Amino acid sequence: MTTAQHTQVSVWPDDPRLRAHPGLTQGSPVALQWRGARTLETREHDGPIPTARLGPEAEASGFLSVRPSLEPNLDPLRARVLSQNLEVFEAPSATVHYTFAGSQGFIKLLGSDFRPTPARDTRPFIYRFAWLLGVFFTSFFGAVFLVNAFAGRHDFYRRHPSAGLVALASLGLVPGLWLMAASWLRRRRADGSKSARRWHDRLGLGITGLCALTVLGCFVFVSPSTQALSRLTASGALDMAELHASALQSEGDTSPEFVEARNAFVLARIAGMENRDAVKLITHYASTKVGTEPLEVERRRLREVWIVSALSGDQDAEIEQELMALADEGAPTALVDGLRARLENQRLEQGKALLAKGQVEDALSTLLRIRAPALAAEPPGPLLSHAYLRRAQNCPPEGLRCRAHALKLAVEADPGEAARTALATFRSAEIARIGRMTRPAGGLGPTLRALQSAEVDAGVLLSVLDGDAQLTEVHDGLLQRREALLRDRRPLGEPVEVAQALLGHSGLEEKRPGVLSIREVPPGTLVHLFVSQGVTRGVHVTAVNHGREALATDALQQVARRLTGQTFAAKDLARTGTGVAHVPARLGAHSALLGWQDGTLVEALIGKVEP
Repeated sequence: MTTAQHTQVSVWPDDPRLRAHPGLTQGSPVALQWRGARTLETREHDGPIPTARLGPEAEASGFLSVRPSLEPNLDPLRARVLSQNLEVFEAPSATVHYTFAGSQGFIKLLGSDFRPTPARDTRPFIYRFAWLLGVFFTSFFGAVFLVNAFAGRHDFYRRHPSAGLVALASLGLVPGLWLMAASWLRRRRADGSKSARRWHDRLGLGITGLCALTVLGCFVFVSPSTQALSRLTASGALDMAELHASALQSEGDTSPEFVEARNAFVLARIAGMENRDAVKLITHYASTKVGTEPLEVERRRLREVWIVSALSGDQDAEIEQELMALADEGAPTALVDGLRARLENQRLEQGKALLAKGQVEDALSTLLRIRAPALAAEPPGPLLSHAYLRRAQNCPPEGLRCRAHALKLAVEADPGEAARTALATFRSAEIARIGRMTRPAGGLGPTLRALQSAEVDAGVLLSVLDGDAQLTEVHDGLLQRREALLRDRRPLGEPVEVAQALLGHSGLEEKRPGVLSIREVPPGTLVHLFVSQGVTRGVHVTAVNHGREALATDALQQVARRLTGQTFAAKDLARTGTGVAHVPARLGAHSALLGWQDGTLVEALIGKVEP
């Protein structure tokens, strides 16, 4: 059995631009289900249906002409038709004529009800809503950008009355563009055609055009002008004139008309201003260096007036800044030196007054601010030297560095007789005192302590009086005497000062009264030095993890050699057996106990070690 179904849609003429749209020529395999389709004839017959058995409607529909193409191809010797079923139907069809890209043609349509498409937009609501929402937000942010672009150029545009008009017109673009988009979406149909224009379709275009022209006009025609600056200055509207002058200045206008109008405005503006504000205003407009000579002269006069008035108050730092500004701005040297001379004389008088009141540090601070001693009425050196001598007298008794530094500065400030005599007297007295410190009454311990203190004082003096030959000789003598006292001595069995001198103060740490921990020891080793009645009596050596790991014999030998100058015999460091035991040994003049556990060395006690 062979079943064949075929539906065809034809397009004429054959145009490649139409072939790009395959949907135009798609057929349907269910033509009988099309709207308006009807059955013309149904036949069932054993064997082939004779032509005489067909009805008139089937013949009228043209079935006879297409019947040969529907008959199956059979082998005449081996095949035969047992029965045939015939169903003839027709479906609606129409021919649509069109004009496309300047050429005419038609499309043969099958299976449609051929009702005309209604003249309305068939796009979904979400499509139009998304378009309108996007246009609204885009136009809103565009309006904000336009307002900022107009007012952000300069304060002149921000405070100009047209700034409000620009803001209003920019916001008016939002509903205008929104209405234009709504009209475009309403008129555009799904088939590409457009509906008729209505009166309200012109509303959006009118609003948008009016607002755009307003914004464009403000951008083009609103700008500062020299004529307005001169007019406003003459009329006394200095606030508005300042906007024009500042805007023209920022635009780099250097025309003679602007220079003349600017100078007139600035001189009129500073008439009622405070001195500091007037100087700032002139500095702003004098930065171009074009025709600013009258402004610079006025600024120089204002600075001079302010400095003269400030000399009577406590504004030393501000006056110094103004003098530096005058020098940088090219003021005459005579003017700057005259003002600085008055400032230096005032500082000199203030220093004298503070010294008379006994306020030495304040006097020094005031006198040290004198930058041009040659311009002062008298040299400040003797006064500074006297102040440093007073500081040396006020230093505390233990302030050796304070006195030495003050006397050195006194000599540097003014190498007069008083300063040099005071420094020489102090130096001689300190050298004699250091010499007495090296010969104290007592044994080795007090002598080492005195030597340590003397070395510190000599080092302080040398750090201040660098290069002093006699002090250097005294310091070297102290080091030699200390070395002689410590020669052939060991930290164990000596006064604790000997241990501190040999091991260094930073190498010892007090764990508890009578027990000092030695820091510089072999890795993994703990060494404690026991002190009794000011003498080092014993040493305890063990591993960091006492009782859980062995004490290395080479580490023990290093500690013994450093503290006693002796080493343990080989027989004392070898033991076999089990259990725990303390074995006595000798280490030169010192007795020792070696702790063993199962043949492993765990600790060593040298000398007298308290439990």
